[in-house]
Amino acid sequence: KIKVKIIRLWRQYSAGDIDSIEMVLIDSNGDTIHATVNEDVVPIFESFLEEDGTLSPEYLIDIMGQIVEVTHVEIVSLNGKDTEKISLLLKNEEDVRLPLVVWGKVALDLSEAIQLLSDSTLICVMKFVKIKVWKDERSVCNAYNVSAVSLNPFIEEVEAFAKCKLPKENISLAIVQSKPLSMVSMMSEEEDYFVKTPQKTISNILETRKVERCYLRCTIAAIDNDMGWYYISSKVCGTKLDMLHNNVHPGGTYELDVRCMLYCTKCKMLNPKLKLRY
Repeated sequence: KIKVKIIRLWRQYSAGDIDSIEMVLIDSNGDTIHATVNEDVVPIFESFLEEDGTLSPEYLIDIMGQIVEVTHVEIVSLNGKDTEKISLLLKNEEDVRLPLVVWGKVALDLSEAIQLLSDSTLICVMKFVKIKVWKDERSVCNAYNVSAVSLNPFIEEVEAFAKCKLPKENISLAIVQSKPLSMVSMMSEEEDYFVKTPQKTISNILETRKVERCYLRCTIAAIDNDMGWYYISSKVCGTKLDMLHNNVHPGGTYELDVRCMLYCTKCKMLNPKLKLRY
């Protein structure tokens, strides 16, 4: 299994259709390699591929690090329910710090295990945790009934991490005060947005005289079918298409067999693949 980042992505076209997706990939060592997604599997992978993308917070990840800070277990109200919470700070061999918040019964179990092993260096391994981003600060938290946590498990990766990658100096575990709940939340980004962003009506928005962020909830009363607010373009080149009527070609060189067709002046093609643009 390898982990790479797409640093360059482009598409090869043939007769207006995607023939392949070409990429240049780079790994954590800085090595690069060319990769190709063939035509038959383009529809499967195209939506997942992005140039210079970042790790999607929608996917669960595995983490490992030394615990350098921990809080006492708190009982907090979340979504109308009381639940346990414990906050930790992990560090890797390069002293990069990552906040971790554990919720629910797992928080109690983890707190008890930390107290029992507090005299030793604590390596925390968590599988299937969620990435959270708040004010450009990245952290992770457990997912209910999915994440698994262990301290100093007997696996090769932990032994190698403890022996070779941690700093030589002995770092004692610090007991610290819990950070505000807003730093890490179990709410989704969408739910978090609606909690922190004011709701306004159409009249409120029309009366606004300054730049601000808000959201509007409304019902669609009707759909404007007038083409004034969008136009039909070629999916390949993006050129606005001409609509041909009365069997007349724009150049007047030949007649069409149908009453109305679309023509791309750049690709010189009749009825190309379409895309609506705004």
